[in-house]
Amino acid sequence: MSVTHNVDPRQLDAKESGIRVLILGEEYDPVDGLRLTLTKSGYAVQTAQCEHEDLPKLLLWNPDAILLDLSNTRLDAVEFFSRLRALSPAQIIVFSAASDSSILVDTLDAGADDFVWKPLSLRAVQARLGACLRRQPHRLLAIRSSMA
Repeated sequence: MSVTHNVDPRQLDAKESGIRVLILGEEYDPVDGLRLTLTKSGYAVQTAQCEHEDLPKLLLWNPDAILLDLSNTRLDAVEFFSRLRALSPAQIIVFSAASDSSILVDTLDAGADDFVWKPLSLRAVQARLGACLRRQPHRLLAIRSSMA
């Protein structure tokens, strides 16, 4: 049995911690590239298209972070985030190709933890994911202790 209260969550890598990332998007190329990059880094990754009715089922996997592509979606962001926040404490990073900065403000106000403009830099998304996860060390420690 390992002692988890002395673990610095910034030192956990994805392979050791079992970090789960759910990528929701409609475009194959960016989602697949992101999935491959995160999987190679040791994250457990699942991908799906964003649909309101599928959300509870997708969240049964209990992701630690959700990466959401709002570029081509027909979702009402405020309604979607309200529902998502009611179902999951996961960190949410949104990416979009929209050029209107009000999208960024509205998305963050609606409940997103971070926002990335497209085209995506996979390294930047990975760094932002790590930063978001460091802001929830209690969750990482719970994951780590459940694997002990």
